[in-house]
Amino acid sequence: MSAQQGAPLSSSDQYIVYGDSNCPFCYALHERLHDLSLIERIEWRGAHAPYLPFPMSIWQATMKAELHHEVSVVKRLAPGLSVQLPSGRPNTRIAIECAADVLSRIGKSACNL
Repeated sequence: MSAQQGAPLSSSDQYIVYGDSNCPFCYALHERLHDLSLIERIEWRGAHAPYLPFPMSIWQATMKAELHHEVSVVKRLAPGLSVQLPSGRPNTRIAIECAADVLSRIGKSACNL
């Protein structure tokens, strides 16, 4: 039985998680996994929204409302988590590529990003 089917996690289970460093939900997940001492069992894979501008621009109208909604939902679901509404979302492609390069050079066990 897999973890998706409700089986308890074993101490040796490893998981692949896709996330983006500018996503408030991904941030909340990272912090939750850290609090549960599960972060070492996660292999993070970068994902990003390629449509986001580089450099970041301050969002207006619909995009600003969407970001405000996401941060509000995270605050409601994780009330103890400190998260603030940013002025926009940067394109994180370069950050993800740099983090992947560092991890490939020094190994996951040497770096806890």
